[in-house]
Amino acid sequence: MIRLFLNQDFNSGGLVPDLENIKRYFESKNKIIESFQYADLNQLTGLNNWSSSGLVPCFVRCDLDFGGRFVSQLSLAPENVRFNKIFDSLTFENGRWLPRLKYFDILRRKIVTQFGKIEIQESAGIICRADACYGLVSVLVSLGFRNILLFLQETGQDVAEELGRYFIGVTIRVIPFSSLTQNQDLTSVMINAVDLESNSALMSDIAYFNFMTPNGIIVDLVSKAPVHPLLFEADKAGLRTMKRRDVVAFYDYESLRQIDPTVEKSKDDFLQNYLEIETID
Repeated sequence: MIRLFLNQDFNSGGLVPDLENIKRYFESKNKIIESFQYADLNQLTGLNNWSSSGLVPCFVRCDLDFGGRFVSQLSLAPENVRFNKIFDSLTFENGRWLPRLKYFDILRRKIVTQFGKIEIQESAGIICRADACYGLVSVLVSLGFRNILLFLQETGQDVAEELGRYFIGVTIRVIPFSSLTQNQDLTSVMINAVDLESNSALMSDIAYFNFMTPNGIIVDLVSKAPVHPLLFEADKAGLRTMKRRDVVAFYDYESLRQIDPTVEKSKDDFLQNYLEIETID
């Protein structure tokens, strides 16, 4: 048996996936699962006995919005949680619940695993909200980039300055959406974290790809469409692409493999089942 916990009113349009595909995968393997929702951290107190007993694996996930609201209520947190001011899961350790932020490290590993060598001499770009760029900047810095462009709809110079103080030796510049096609810096990696399907003008501007290096990489973290127009055009232009579902499948696998040995032993089977389920949806 495995118990899965997800916060109420989960933001299914955010970066972190819900647990539906994990449930379906376990059901396809005839495993017994119990699913619960929680409204706040107080409701997790009753989980202590379940987790500390070691008899029933317990997995607690939340969206980044929930993590941002409740991170201040947790007295202990690892450095990446303190820096990003968000978390995406909780683990029970030494008699208490501790927040964890796995998404961005797993995204970095997925990029390295899928693309191998990455050209870091050029810039890297992020299309996102100002309050969502901390973790994505961390990913690009950990890949070796020293010049990062933040494409934002709103003003975010204060965010860029804060990140610049934290990441010594890294140049971070803010470019408004309206100036995207005028950008003269070539980028070898571009990560999108906004809903382009509801912003056709922005999607059209990006689809020029005049800012991308040959064989550059486009990563979309948002769209659930089986065929994303932007990635379709990027493939035609000879760019390398990564879909949201590639990321979330790897995220779920990495998140669960420590509590379910059968997942670790059958990684390819897990990913194949996950992707098939996503395609059907």
